[in-house]
Amino acid sequence: MMKKIVAATLAVMMSTVAGTGALAQDSENHEYERHRMRHEGFGDPARMLERMTTHLDLDDTQSQTIGNIIEASRPEIDALRERAQANRKAIHELDVDDPDYASNLQNLSTQIGALTSEATLLHGRLRAEVFAELTPEQRERAAEGRGRMRHRFGHGGESDL
Repeated sequence: MMKKIVAATLAVMMSTVAGTGALAQDSENHEYERHRMRHEGFGDPARMLERMTTHLDLDDTQSQTIGNIIEASRPEIDALRERAQANRKAIHELDVDDPDYASNLQNLSTQIGALTSEATLLHGRLRAEVFAELTPEQRERAAEGRGRMRHRFGHGGESDL
């Protein structure tokens, strides 16, 4: 969730799938890659900036400014990530035999909603700050890259429900 903030915003491109004999292996690799992306993030900020510089042809000023935006947001991202991890850990540690289980689960669920809201707002703010530094052509390329990522990783904006 939160770990997608900069990378998804900045249109990073990823993996492929091949032939019938390797379909099961590719599917496993694809699932592993999706899991890794969700739980380890899209990589470190320096790598993301490098990919943006390459894929969007950022000039030195843009690269420096966007790097500053990413670095300035790092403490906020890290704090939010730590809170989300603590929340997940607390959920896993709940004792189903505890008489207060349902109420504790409800409280943690409410916290997840608040964390999701904060992550969404931070993601939107960072996206706006980064896009403000891009030319119209770069914005278009970034949007195309985001579309390819959504397609590859099954986030086409359609509900799974």
